[in-house]
Amino acid sequence: MKNSSEISGLLVLLLFFASSVCGQEEPVDDDQMVKDSGDPVTSVLNLPVQDIISFGLGDYNRTMHLIRIQPIRLAYRAGSLLKVRSRSIIPLKYVPDVTSATGGVFGLGDIVLTGFLTPERVGMFIWGFGPVLSIPTASDRVLGSGKWSAGASVVLVTQGKHWLAGAIANNVWSFAGAEDRPEVNVMQIDLLFRHHLGNRWILVSSPTIVADWTAPEGEEWLVPLGGGIGKIWLAGGHGWSLEVQAFYNVIRPDTYVSAEWSMRFQVQFIGIGRS
Repeated sequence: MKNSSEISGLLVLLLFFASSVCGQEEPVDDDQMVKDSGDPVTSVLNLPVQDIISFGLGDYNRTMHLIRIQPIRLAYRAGSLLKVRSRSIIPLKYVPDVTSATGGVFGLGDIVLTGFLTPERVGMFIWGFGPVLSIPTASDRVLGSGKWSAGASVVLVTQGKHWLAGAIANNVWSFAGAEDRPEVNVMQIDLLFRHHLGNRWILVSSPTIVADWTAPEGEEWLVPLGGGIGKIWLAGGHGWSLEVQAFYNVIRPDTYVSAEWSMRFQVQFIGIGRS
């Protein structure tokens, strides 16, 4: 991609397509839809699309885009007490050439599939665990690891009347793939915090912490700190939300080019069905 406007155009087309094909299977309570909008293991089917923008890369202050499409979460009963829930991430990336003022690569990254075994009936705490698989689907060498990787994932969420907090954590290890590519041993922690204000405004903070265990000692961690604000709209049993967040990487590696600041824009379609 030559510039970020082309990426923004593609994102708009994806959102238009998603909004045109999503249908409501049964009525969903508005208040419950608002609560479920940030719950990663809800039975309400949601479709979040994020654009994570990293600024100031390299000597030419280049910008990188990571568009994460997270298809609707499906849930299947496993007996009378448990459910199997899915969480998928389809990434589209624009990685700039940090050694030049122009140029870069845009395409598909590695798709990540996660399954959670969670209780059918929950109290204040919602938990789950299961496998995670990273598939080397990247359309260009710089957009992915070139490795098949697998591991374990856990989720823990607690929810009050006006807030939600939790975390999703996983660690994957490579087990197959291109022999000339480095081995993968990476942990990722997605933190979740949402506080619901009046008129369906929300305060939100959802940083992603990454630890690359193959990096040199002292260079493993990327830890962002920040948050932002969002707004939810509901109409006719459907809903959608907009969120914007800003993060400062308080810990970041020095051995490779990493951003000091990033922003995250998210559009989410809410309550497009129940599983």
